[in-house]
Amino acid sequence: ARPATSVDSYELNREDKIILETLAQNGRATFDQLARSCGLSEATARRRTTNLIDSGAVSIHAVVEPAHIGFGIECWIWIQTSPDNVSIATKSLLKDHRIRYLTGISGEFQLLAQVALGSKGELNSFLFEQQAWSKQILRIESGITMEAFKRSGLVVNPIRNVSIGT
Repeated sequence: ARPATSVDSYELNREDKIILETLAQNGRATFDQLARSCGLSEATARRRTTNLIDSGAVSIHAVVEPAHIGFGIECWIWIQTSPDNVSIATKSLLKDHRIRYLTGISGEFQLLAQVALGSKGELNSFLFEQQAWSKQILRIESGITMEAFKRSGLVVNPIRNVSIGT
């Protein structure tokens, strides 16, 4: 329940890096396990981990495969808006609970969003029905995710004979 904070920079030392590597392998690692992995006391490992989280340099979250919880349609949406409307569109998109990811980008489009929805009908409604955010939009392009191979740095689907995009 920690609010997201913005960090300009955070200097990681050797122990911090080991804590992060351990958490990346096992997000449910105990403070005792973290302490043993980097040779610190449990209290020190707890303090360092808490400092990393409280600073906003690190956040711990579950990586979910959307299709496994009823959201079988993932779509990336490139959004073009006028420079005057980027901030307005961003604030409006941030309020939409269906947006999983939103970032400002350079180039022809100003924003990139990702949604996960339960059906193609829901996606159609999202893209083509009037939304609070759509008033500021000049143009959108979208692409449905065919298969995810990595999420939040974790391999979720090992590559086999992949022929996406051909």
